[in-house]
Amino acid sequence: MANKLPARTLVACRLCWMVTVAVFAGIVVIEALILVPSLFNYERDLLASMEQAALGGSPGLS
Repeated sequence: MANKLPARTLVACRLCWMVTVAVFAGIVVIEALILVPSLFNYERDLLASMEQAALGGSPGLS
């Protein structure tokens, strides 16, 4: 049978915490890199839609 580590040992493991924090930080950074361009695209599309509405045109006819 495999020797199972108690949960208390994993919680106290410094290396485990460092790996966990590094993975979490990596996920946050990647999500931020995806979010920023998406926000700019959304803003551009929203402004274009507002401009079309102000000109009285339909968004699909230009």
